[in-house]
Amino acid sequence: MCGIFCIISSDKNTNISQSLIDGLKLLEYRGYDSAGISILNYSTDDGISNGIATTRLSTLKAVGQISNLQAAYEQLPILGYAGIAHTRWATHGAVTINNTHPIIVEDIALVHNGVVENYFELRQELHENYGYIARTQTDTEVISALIHYFFIETKDTLKAVKKTVTKLIGKLSFAVISSLNPEQIICVNAGRQLIIGHASNFNYIASDTIAFPESVNLTTCLEDGDLAIVSSDKVEIFNSSHQIQDRKTEKHFYQEYKSSYDSHANFMHKEIFEQQGIIQSIVDKISFDLQNNASTSTVLSEIRKVNLKDFQKVHIIACGAAFYAGYIGKYLIERECKILASMDIASEFTMRQPVVDSNTLYIFISQSGETADTISAMEYVKKHKASTLAIVNRMQSPIAKNCDISIPICAGIEQSVAATKTFTTQILVLILLVMNSKGEKDLTSFIKNFDTSSLKITAEFEEQISRAAHQLSNANRILYIGRDILYPICLEGALKIKEIGYIAAEGIPAGEIKHGPIALVDEKTPVVILAPYSEDEMFAKIVSNIQEIHARKGNIILITCKKGKEILMNLDIKNVILMPDIKKEMLPITYAIPLQLLAYHYALNMGYNIDKPRNLAKSVTVE
Repeated sequence: MCGIFCIISSDKNTNISQSLIDGLKLLEYRGYDSAGISILNYSTDDGISNGIATTRLSTLKAVGQISNLQAAYEQLPILGYAGIAHTRWATHGAVTINNTHPIIVEDIALVHNGVVENYFELRQELHENYGYIARTQTDTEVISALIHYFFIETKDTLKAVKKTVTKLIGKLSFAVISSLNPEQIICVNAGRQLIIGHASNFNYIASDTIAFPESVNLTTCLEDGDLAIVSSDKVEIFNSSHQIQDRKTEKHFYQEYKSSYDSHANFMHKEIFEQQGIIQSIVDKISFDLQNNASTSTVLSEIRKVNLKDFQKVHIIACGAAFYAGYIGKYLIERECKILASMDIASEFTMRQPVVDSNTLYIFISQSGETADTISAMEYVKKHKASTLAIVNRMQSPIAKNCDISIPICAGIEQSVAATKTFTTQILVLILLVMNSKGEKDLTSFIKNFDTSSLKITAEFEEQISRAAHQLSNANRILYIGRDILYPICLEGALKIKEIGYIAAEGIPAGEIKHGPIALVDEKTPVVILAPYSEDEMFAKIVSNIQEIHARKGNIILITCKKGKEILMNLDIKNVILMPDIKKEMLPITYAIPLQLLAYHYALNMGYNIDKPRNLAKSVTVE
C-alpha cells in the first residue's frame, strides 16, 4: 500500500527531485492511485539576509500513475536538496489532488502510511482548540496540523512531532519536512515499516528497501515506536520513551529493479512464466546442500530449525492468496505429519480474542511481510508468548524480523499486484517444511524425485487456456470446483479472476456443489473443474460431480490429464485443458498455473490493466 521515499543531501546545490520520482517508480508494485513530492530548496530570489539563507517548500502532485507526476515535473520542475515523496492508496477521502500526499499545513509537509484511527476526534479537537478547518478528507491532515500547532507552542519541530505522536492512535508511519527546520527530515515508525538507507553525502528513508539506489550500502530498520532525525550526514534515533538508541545497522545488497517485461506483454505474464525457474532454483540449492552437507540454501537452513512434530498443533494465519497457500499446508500437515492443523483469516483472528496455546506453532504467511492484519495477529500471539514461524518473501519485513523463525520463499520481486510466483513458492516452502518434519529421508527422497517439467508452459498449452478464456467473456459469474488439496487451488483461482477480471467467482468443494451451489449452474455459468486422474476414490467422486453439472447443461471447463479426459470422453466436454501426469505432491503447484493463466487471458480479452487492477494494493498495510 502507500509508499514513502525521502532523500536529504549534503550538497545544497544538488537537485533530488528526479531521484524522488525514480524512487516512487520502484514502489509502484505496492499499488496506489496518486503520487506527490515536496522539496526544500534555498531561494535564489531572496538570497541571504543577515547571514541566514531563505528556504522554500515546493510541492508537486498528480492523480493516477507516476507517469503523470513525471509529466507534471517536466512541465514545471521543482528543485531542491531534501524532499519527501509518496504513493497514495486511498483510504480516507476520494482520489483527488487535494487528498494526495504530501499533505501541507502552513510550513509542514508530511507523507503517511497506515491509518490514524482517532482522526475524527483529533479533527474536532483541532477545530475547537485552534479554530482549524480541515482542507482535505484525509486522516493524514490531522498529523500535519498537530505538528504545526505544537510547533507554534514549542518553537521546536522535534518537540512538536513528539507531542503529536502521543496523540495518535493506530498503526502508522510518517515523514515530515519543514522550511522551519530545513536541515532535517523527521520520521516516525508507529507500527508501519520505515527503513533508513545510508550513502556517501546522502541519507534516504523508505517504506521498502527496493526504492534505495545502488549507492546505499547500509540500512537501519526503525523499530516500532522509534522516531528518527535524519540529516545528510547523521541519524539520531529515539525510542517511544524519547531515549536515544543505537539501532543495528545492516549491510544492504542492491537488488536491481527490472522494469522491462522481456518478451512478455506485462509483469503478470512474465511472473507466471518465471515460476518453473524459481522453483527449480530453490530445489537445486537444497539438493546441493543435502548431497554435499553444505549450507548454500537459506530456505533449507531455516526449515531445519523447525520440526512440526515438536508441537501438538499448528495454527496457520494469513490473508488473501497467502491464506489459500496456508490451506494447502493444513492438508499436508495433517495428512503427512498427523498433527492437528487449523486456519484463521488474519483480520478475524484478533477480533475473536482466541485462546493462544503454548503447545501450538503459529505460522504467519505473507508475501510482503508487511500485511497489517497479519502483523496484528502476530503481535497478539507473541504477547501470549507462543512459538511463531514466518513464511515471507521479504526478510527485512516486520513479520520476518519479529517471528522466532523466518523462512524465505525466494520468489524475487513480484511487480504485478496479483500474486503468482509468491503463491506457488509459499506452497513449495510448506511442502518442504512438512517433508523435513517427517525426516531427512523423506526430504531427500522428495528433492531427488522433484520434477518441474510439469510447470513448463508451452505455446500449445497457453493456446488451450486462451480458447477457454474466450468462453468466459459473456459470463456473469464463474464457479471453480475441486476436491481435497485442489479445493484451496479453486479458492485461489476464483480470487485471481476476481482481482484482475472484476467478475464474481467462487471456489467450491466439489462434494458441496450438490448442497446448494448447484442451483447456480446453467448454460451461461462457466464451471471450472480441477479433475486430475487418480486411482483412489477422489477421481471417482469428482466424476460424479461432473456428471451432475453436465446433466444440468453446465458450461464446463475441465482441467485434467490424458487419462481423465479419456474416461470423461463420453460427456463431449468442449473445453478441456490437458495437464501432464504428475505425482500427487506436485498437484497444488502445477494446477495453480492454468488458473493463473485463465484469469490472465480473461482480463486480457476484457482489456483490463492486468498489473495494476483497480482498488488493489500489493502490500496491504492498513487494517
